Amino acid sequence: MKLIRKCLVILAMAAIAGYGFFEFRTSCYQNTSITLYSSGGQPDMFRLFYNPGFGINERESVNFFKDSINTGKIEFEIPGSWFRQLRIDPGSKSSKVRVDSITFCHDNHRTCLAVEYPSGNVPTLNSDIGLLFDDNELIVRPTRSDSHIGFTQNIRQFIDFQVDWAKTFFLVIKILLVFAVVIVLSYFSYEIRNRVIALFLNLPHWLPFLTCIKPQKVFIYAAVVWGLILVFVTPPFQSPDEFFHFFRIYQISRLKILPFANENMIGGNVPESFFQFTSGYQKIPFNPENKVSVKKILNDFDIPLHPENTIFTFHSNSCQYTPVPYTPQALLMALPVQFNAPPLLLFYSGRLGNLLFWIILVYLAISITPVFKWVFVMLPLMPMSIFQASTLSPDGLTNGLSFLLIAYVLKLVFVENRKITVANIAMMLTMAFFLSLSKTAYFVLIASILIIPLSGFSSKGRWFVLFSGSLAVVVAAMVINHIYLQHVFGQVDVTNGLYAFNKGYPQDVHPEKQLLLMFQDLPGFITVVVGTFGQFWKAYAVGWVGNLGWHDTPFPPVFVSWAYLAMIITALFDSSAVFGFRVWQKIIISCIAAGVILSVLTIIYATWAPLGSKIIYGIQGRYFIPAGPLFLLMLHNRKLHALPGLLSAFVLLNIVVFFSVTIGVLLLRYYL
Repeated sequence: MKLIRKCLVILAMAAIAGYGFFEFRTSCYQNTSITLYSSGGQPDMFRLFYNPGFGINERESVNFFKDSINTGKIEFEIPGSWFRQLRIDPGSKSSKVRVDSITFCHDNHRTCLAVEYPSGNVPTLNSDIGLLFDDNELIVRPTRSDSHIGFTQNIRQFIDFQVDWAKTFFLVIKILLVFAVVIVLSYFSYEIRNRVIALFLNLPHWLPFLTCIKPQKVFIYAAVVWGLILVFVTPPFQSPDEFFHFFRIYQISRLKILPFANENMIGGNVPESFFQFTSGYQKIPFNPENKVSVKKILNDFDIPLHPENTIFTFHSNSCQYTPVPYTPQALLMALPVQFNAPPLLLFYSGRLGNLLFWIILVYLAISITPVFKWVFVMLPLMPMSIFQASTLSPDGLTNGLSFLLIAYVLKLVFVENRKITVANIAMMLTMAFFLSLSKTAYFVLIASILIIPLSGFSSKGRWFVLFSGSLAVVVAAMVINHIYLQHVFGQVDVTNGLYAFNKGYPQDVHPEKQLLLMFQDLPGFITVVVGTFGQFWKAYAVGWVGNLGWHDTPFPPVFVSWAYLAMIITALFDSSAVFGFRVWQKIIISCIAAGVILSVLTIIYATWAPLGSKIIYGIQGRYFIPAGPLFLLMLHNRKLHALPGLLSAFVLLNIVVFFSVTIGVLLLRYYL
C-alpha cells in the first residue's frame, strides 16, 4: 500500500508540473502587440489567430471589428502567451485589401519587429488567395482560399518572447501550494480510504432507490430543466451562424420555403427591425471582453416587428439546407408571427421549438433501445449536444434523428420471439429519409441496418426489401437535395464555394472537379484526411464535448478529459448479460462510424476547400456527434457489470457536473 501511495503521489506531482509548464507557456510572457497598416478595399473585420502549440483555431482568437476601413491601422493584443504561429484574416466586403506593413512589439518595447514590403511585393488579400510568410526569408507565397497572412515554422526567429517574471512568480507559488496539498492529503490517505469504504458499505441503504430510476425519465427531467435554462442563458445569436438561421426560419414560418437571388446573392426578405435587433449582438462572437446585459436583452422586447417593412438579406450558408432541419423552429415561431410579435419573442419561440422536438426524439430513442440506455442519456446531455439543441441550429433535429435511428436499429437487432414487420421497415426508412434531407453527410447511418441478423427477418426477401429500400431512400434524398441546391444556387454565379456570390471573384472552389480529383487520387485524399486530423484533432476532441458560442468558449481541458472518461466508463459498464454484439457486428459498426467521419470530411472538402487543397478547413467537432452512439457501441461487452443503482448514481452525478460547469462557463463568457 505504501508503494502504491508513493506512485500515486508521484503521478499527481508530474501532472501538476505538466499543468504548470502549460500555464507558463500560455500566460507568463509579456503581452505582444501587433499593428497592421492596410490601405484599399473595405474590410469589415480583421481576425487574429495565434497558436500556442495546438494549431491555428478559433479557440485562441483575438478580433478587431470595424465597419469600413479605407486606410487603417489595426491593432491586436495577445495577452501573455508564447506562440508558434499566427494568422491574420481580413474580411473584405467588395474589393482587395492591401497590407502595407506589420509591426510586433512587447510590453516593454525592448523587442520590436517591423515587416515592410519593397515596391512590387506588397500583399493584396481577398477571398480567392491567401498569403503566407516563409519565416526564413519573409517571402510572400500563395496558400489557401481563406485569405490570411500567416507566420509559420519558427516565428521565434523574429520575435524575442520576453518572460513576465511577476506572473511567473505567482504561478510558482500556486504550483507549490498545490504540491503541499497533495503531500498533506497523501499522509491522510488511510483515513480518506476508510471514509470511502464506509460510504460503500452504506450503499445498500440508497441503491434500491436508484435501481428503480428509469433512464428516459432522468433524461426528460434533466433535458427540460437544463435545456430551458440554456435557451435563455445563452444570449441571442451566440451559436454558430444563428443570425442566418433566424432569417431563414422566419421565412419558412411565413411559408417562404425557397430562397431567391438578388444582385447575385442568395437570401430572402426579412423585416428591417431584424437588423435593429441583431446589431447589438454582432460584436460579441470572438470577443470575450464584450459582454451582454440582461437589461439589454429585456429592452429588445420593445423592438416592434413591422413585417410590412422588409429588406433583402444575404444568408446563403443557411439556404444550403432544405427546410427540413428548420421545421421544428419554424412551427413554433409561426404562431407569434401571426400576431406580429417582437423579433425577440420570435427568436425564443424558434429556440423552444428546436429544443422540444430534440427532447421528443431523444426520449423515444432511450425508450426503445434495449441496450445502452444510460449512454443514450449521457451523450445527448453532453454540453455541446444540448447547447446546439437549445439554439436555432439545424443540428438539433439532425442529432435527434440520428440517435433515434440508431436506437431503432438496436431494437431490431435484439428483437426476440418476433420477426421484423413491414411497419418496422417503413419506420426506419422514413427516419433515414428525413435525416438525409436534414444533412446529407449522415446518410451513412442507414448502413447500420447491416448489423441486423438475418434471423430477425421472416424471409431473405424481406431483408432485401429493407436493403434496397434503404438505397432508394438515400438516393431519393440526395436527388431532392441536388434539385434544391441547383434551383437555389443556380440563380447566382457561384464562384467561391457556398459563401462568396459577388460577381468578379475568381473561381476557386469547384465541387464537381474536387470530387473527380479525389476519386482519381484516393491515396492523395487519404493523405489530406490524415494531415487534417493530425493538425486539428485536439480542436475536434474539444468541440465534440463542448466549445460553445461561436466556437470561442471552450471548456477547461480537465473537464473535457473527465467528460470523455465518464462516457467511456458508462459505455463499459452499461452492459447486459442478455444482449451482446458479435465480432462481425462490431466491425460493421466501426466501419459505419468511420464512414460518417469520411462523409463529413468529403462534403466539407468538396464545398469549402480550393481545388487540390492539402488540408480541410471548416470542420468542427460537433459534426461527429450523430455518430457518437456508434463510437461507444464498440465498448459494449458482457463482462463488466456495475452494482445495481451504482451506474445510475454515476450518470446522475455527471449530469449535475455537466450542467454546473456549462452554466458557469456561459455566465463567465457572456455576463461576468
